[in-house]
Amino acid sequence: MAFALDSTALFIVLAVFVATGEHFHLDPMYVAIAILVVFMAYHSTVLLLPNFSFGRTVAGISVVSVRGIGDITHMQAFLRPFIRIVFFVIFLFISVGFKQNWLIALPFVIEVALIAHTSWRQSVADLLAGTVVVITPQPQPHRAPAVPMYSATDAEFGPPPRQRDH
Repeated sequence: MAFALDSTALFIVLAVFVATGEHFHLDPMYVAIAILVVFMAYHSTVLLLPNFSFGRTVAGISVVSVRGIGDITHMQAFLRPFIRIVFFVIFLFISVGFKQNWLIALPFVIEVALIAHTSWRQSVADLLAGTVVVITPQPQPHRAPAVPMYSATDAEFGPPPRQRDH
């Protein structure tokens, strides 16, 4: 869901790139490279700035490092979308090479299968980049009193504190 929400906004930007490229008769290879650069820049940025991702905010998830450091590193933020692109491009070339258009869907099937069957529900990009998607806990209001509050009937706190005789 988070990826779909983020991709919707990104899709609009990429559609403008394609329309601009067609209007100015740009080489489709340049447009494709520009699309990949925008995809990489956007997804790397939202990994480093989690509140910037509308999809992850709505879904209540975050991407963290499995190396026990919590926040992901710049390298992990670069690797995760890069791996996704490389994985997709490999299967794009395979589907074109074998003239089997259905093979282009294989990366998505593999991703869903891995997420469904790995213990930490990691995708190919998560496994290779050393990341995992976790549920972000909702912020809790502060409930503790500012000062200890005791009364004669507060048995749950034990005996009330004694007053010092001066």
